[in-house]
Amino acid sequence: MQPTNLISQWWQEPDAGDQALEDSHKEFWDDFIANAIDVDFTNKKILDFGCNQGGLLLRIYDSMPFKKAVGVDLAEQSIAKAKARSKDLPIEFLALDDLQSLDADFEYAISSAVIYLIEDMRKHAAQIYDRLKPGGVYFAWHADYIRDKRYVATQEAINRYATIKCAQNSVDDIITSFQTAGFKVFVKRMLPPAYIPVPIREDKRWFSSALAEIDYWYDHRYVFRCVKPDR
Repeated sequence: MQPTNLISQWWQEPDAGDQALEDSHKEFWDDFIANAIDVDFTNKKILDFGCNQGGLLLRIYDSMPFKKAVGVDLAEQSIAKAKARSKDLPIEFLALDDLQSLDADFEYAISSAVIYLIEDMRKHAAQIYDRLKPGGVYFAWHADYIRDKRYVATQEAINRYATIKCAQNSVDDIITSFQTAGFKVFVKRMLPPAYIPVPIREDKRWFSSALAEIDYWYDHRYVFRCVKPDR
């Protein structure tokens, strides 16, 4: 998320927008909550980086009612919708292009399908590190579209319709950025908990074949667990 200006919304495809973007990500949220977040957010303070319309935080609150959460995103229309949705919940949604104005007292931070858009990973890692308390953890779910030619069409679709283009960071680049910031970095692949549906899709920009989709679910989804040392 490198730009210095806010945007209206992320997804610019005709007849689609950030609601369509959210709809396409809902299937991953429960997987992320159940299989990546290995701590209890109840009564904790959480930062959601790249929150879009706030749906992931609302989903998390249903199972782990946190004390407070702050969701930040570049997209002003999406933040407006997130605010309207959150009502009386302890969530603050902010349209920001930089994290330096936030307090440095978060116990946990999360991002879901966001860091593949970040050009300056070292800046991002340092800003998240500075917002966390000692002992805090950043959970970053990441889809690796970079290392396999079968996902060239996916990159092309994102670069055509997303306001921010795909960054070309490898998994090594991402880990090195977190380590340089001071994090202890752990990683795991996100494996499906059960059978997955694999329709033969007419829209080949996301998956060129059923095998490409299967490989994506089993080989290309990662969660980085970045721990700020407790001192």
